[in-house]
Amino acid sequence: MNHFTDQHNQWKWKDELVNAEELILHLIHNVAYKTVNILHDEPQVWRIWWEVENTRIALHKIFPCVNPDDCFFHPHPWPSAIRCLKWWYVHYVWSYNWDPQVLNTLSSQELEDFSKGIIRTETSVSSGDYYLMNDIRQFHQVSANSESFSIMVMGNPYFPWATKQFSRKTTRK
Repeated sequence: MNHFTDQHNQWKWKDELVNAEELILHLIHNVAYKTVNILHDEPQVWRIWWEVENTRIALHKIFPCVNPDDCFFHPHPWPSAIRCLKWWYVHYVWSYNWDPQVLNTLSSQELEDFSKGIIRTETSVSSGDYYLMNDIRQFHQVSANSESFSIMVMGNPYFPWATKQFSRKTTRK
């Protein structure tokens, strides 16, 4: 795997997804994996993932979350490429032009509060579609009417404490 050396080259990212899909069967049978059941916000997500050198490959099962206002709004603290494997969901993205270094100083809640005022884009993602989350200034939500499955390939976090800083510890409700 090329470890996302060129974050802006979409074809490299697409190649990473194809390579990951080909690796999944090998990984399932031969490599230790980790799992997490994400319950702190809607939609509920089951994640199984493998660490391959400096890259993570994850499979997701996304449960229904019909009301987008209830869906978990979050950044990805690492560059990632996602491909919908089965069914579909609506993908909402917020992007803004801050200096990425400013984000290093804000908590997840501060980022969420600020970003809620920015207009979002909305895209339907269905089986076979892929997209990138390769800029720390992007936040997103997914909303599915039925269970959906995806694969995600993740590079190294943008800065060492990003994963911890952007993780939500309490339920938003």
